[in-house]
Order: sequence, then structure tokens, then C-alpha cells
Amino acid sequence: MNTPDEMAALYLAGALGDVERDAFEARLNAGWPEGEEAMRQLSEAVRELAAEAPPVDPPLGVREALLAAVDDTRAADRTAAARLAGIVFRFVEDGEFVRGSAPGVWVRMLHLDRQRRQFSGLVRLEPGASYPAHAHDGPEECLVLEGDLTVGGVRMRAGDYQRVEPGTDHGEQRSEGGALLYITAPLSLISH
Repeated sequence: MNTPDEMAALYLAGALGDVERDAFEARLNAGWPEGEEAMRQLSEAVRELAAEAPPVDPPLGVREALLAAVDDTRAADRTAAARLAGIVFRFVEDGEFVRGSAPGVWVRMLHLDRQRRQFSGLVRLEPGASYPAHAHDGPEECLVLEGDLTVGGVRMRAGDYQRVEPGTDHGEQRSEGGALLYITAPLSLISH
């Protein structure tokens, strides 16, 4: 029978078979102090070793093979997307952020609806950037994806949402640490 240290080492190395692995995990989940301590000690040792190991360049061709595999997957996604009538996709590599109408504000257009005079896009605010106060001639919806955004004294964080109704005076919006936003808003906000 293996000691808790040996079992933990085999488990962390991925060297246990399915049955042994499941049994080891079941013992840990049931409260096995010796196994928990062995896992803690070995995890610390692995972290220390990893921190001391110098970076190593991958073997020749590995990077290219990985990038080719990603490109092949994306090509398959693009082919599948082209077959879906009525659905538009914007892949991450399809567009760049361009300078917005305020310093430190960048916009990546996802959709432009000239008939409704609306756009949908990603807006990136650099740390300390602000968007000046403005009046709305159409609705705006904003979802904070990353970072922080302060609007009228209300600090929004990732996952927070706001909607601004037409005719509303929208105060200055500011980000202390930087932010990435998903916005659907009137074209007037980007056509200054």
C-alpha cells in the first residue's frame, strides 16, 4: 500500500488510473487529513520548483503547429458562419480598436445600423480616461465587461449594466483603472 505522500505525488503527476484516482479523490473529499497535508506540501513544492525553473523555448515547430491548429479551427468556424443565413459574426481578429472622440477612449465597431442611427461595439477606456457629458438622442445600453466605470457617482464593475433613455443628459463617464464595455448607442456618440 502506498503512503499518502506517494499517492499525492502519483495523483498530481496524473499517474493514477481512473479507479485509483476516483478512490483517492473520494478519500480526500471524505476528510483524510494525511492526504490533505500531503497534497498541500507537494503543491507548495511544485509551485516553488516552477518559480525557480528558467523559461524554456519550445522545440522547433511547436509554436507554428499550435498556431496552425488554431487557424484551422478558425477557418472551420468561418466556413460554418458563412453558411448561417441572417447571422453575422465578428471574430476577435476581425477588427481593431480605433481612437474614439475623447482622449484614451477606443472603439471597435461590431455593427452599424444607419436606419436606426445606432451602433453596437466594444469601447475601451484607458486608466483615467473619461467620456464627456452629453445628451442622448437615442437609447444607450452599456455592459461593463472588464474594469470600472463611474457614471454620475455610481461605480460600475464587470457585469454591471446601465440603460440611458432618449432625451437624457448623461454626465461624464470615467474609468480609474481602465475598462472594456459593450455598448449599443446612438451614432451621434461616435460621430463628434
